[in-house]
Amino acid sequence: MTAPLHILHLEDSRIDAELVREILRAGDLEIEVECVDSKDGFVAALARGHHDIILADYSLPRFDGISALELARTLRPDVPFLFVTGALKDDSAVETLRLGATDFIVKQRLSRLVPAICRALREYEERRHRAKAEAALKFIAEASARLASSLDLKATLGNVARLAIPAFADWCIVELASAAAEVAERVATAHVDPGKQSLLHDLELRIDDLLRTGASRLHEQLNRAELDALVADARHAEDLRQLAPTSMMVVPMIVNGRVLGAIVFGFGTSQRWYDTRDLATAQNLAERAAVAVENARLYREIQRAVKAREELLAIVSHDLRSPMQSILMTATMLNCKLADDDRMEPRVEGILKSAEIIDRLLGDLLDLARFDAGGLVLDRGDRDLCEIVRDALAIVAPQAEQKRIRLVDHVAEAQLRAHCDPTRVSQILGNLLGNALKFTPEGGTITVAGKVIPGQGKVQIRVSDSGPGISDADREHLFERHWQARSQQRGGVGLGLSIVKALVEAHGGEVAVMSEIGRGSTFSFTLPAAAEHPPSPRAGGAHEHTRRG
Repeated sequence: MTAPLHILHLEDSRIDAELVREILRAGDLEIEVECVDSKDGFVAALARGHHDIILADYSLPRFDGISALELARTLRPDVPFLFVTGALKDDSAVETLRLGATDFIVKQRLSRLVPAICRALREYEERRHRAKAEAALKFIAEASARLASSLDLKATLGNVARLAIPAFADWCIVELASAAAEVAERVATAHVDPGKQSLLHDLELRIDDLLRTGASRLHEQLNRAELDALVADARHAEDLRQLAPTSMMVVPMIVNGRVLGAIVFGFGTSQRWYDTRDLATAQNLAERAAVAVENARLYREIQRAVKAREELLAIVSHDLRSPMQSILMTATMLNCKLADDDRMEPRVEGILKSAEIIDRLLGDLLDLARFDAGGLVLDRGDRDLCEIVRDALAIVAPQAEQKRIRLVDHVAEAQLRAHCDPTRVSQILGNLLGNALKFTPEGGTITVAGKVIPGQGKVQIRVSDSGPGISDADREHLFERHWQARSQQRGGVGLGLSIVKALVEAHGGEVAVMSEIGRGSTFSFTLPAAAEHPPSPRAGGAHEHTRRG
């Protein structure tokens, strides 16, 4: 059944008032009319504030229509106001519209009254829906900003609950599902009346079915039976009645198919009601809140993982590396004392090589950890790259000789100088040369070359090999940590190239690779040229000590 149309009629003539009432009923309008004939009666009726439309005569003995219009625009600005009057001059009619009247109908043409009222109500609904949509967009935008402003979950959801008051609700409750999924923990409440906060805090609503199904609930106009069904027992039913709810919505917070909790919105003291448009707005907000809840959870997990990593690194740096250094030192001394034909020599050399591999891996792990934590220090100065490259080649020469791989140095010809940390550049070259030796077949060639990049204040070093080459698909992942191509032989844990990338970028340079299957690969990296002000490192994990030398 359609709700009746509540009309406030300002009219001093009982005959005219009854005539208007009969015409409206004849127009198939279900109406309830409150008729007043004075200023005091009109103001009192406006204060009660439940009318859908206002009709007013233009001239009354002790009051006038223009004054009534001004009062209505002040006290009930959204309610359509129509003049129903006798003869009205054109200039007076125009003036009523200018002052905010919706329409005017002369009593000699009351056949226009019903269509005029229907049109006014239709335009009012359109304005109301448009204003409501704009308010919803503003509410969602502000709530989204609050949700994105912090990873402190309870504080953020508390801000959202308060933001809903009073534009979108008279009171709001936010609950998060526990691990049991059917039990909720209250994390935020807000009420337009601070004195009723305690009621919200203690109120226990039945939302277990929503936590299971993820289905929203809209109670447009609450009745006694619905109120009782929303709470766990009679005590909480009384608490809910004290909130005097007229309308409620309960919407789930869902992410990746999981119900993380629920948000409850309620109208009460403002005598407003929710509709399906409001439910869509609430669901939009709940979706965004769910993402914020999930982000906060992931952030906490990351924090725990970082703490675990730091604890592991403390073990690596002390409890593992110190004994490994002792093993290395002892194996080296033992190897020096063994005769060439001692049958223990291969075993000692095996121990020495294994210890060196483990020590190098521990060093790689610590380097990456320092970089991630912003603790990697670069001791930079103007350095001769020819010397650094020559030393790096000398270190890998024994390995190259074992595999009959030819090492070619073209950097000496280029006479390159860079503003760099020589130890770290040696580490970059060592990783790239080690990678090239690993994949270059016996009898192959590894070439190191370099050049100045004109106009950029940079120098480039290239390490080329005659290995099998790298596919396009594999090349995309080369510098990712712990990644290794499936076609490659296993060795190490895939940290070398990620360390190269981190160290190059810490210098403000770039690393790249070119490769073709069957024709080898070329890894290149850039460094700031000497006597230039180096660009700020793009990665934030390095500090710098600078000196010229």
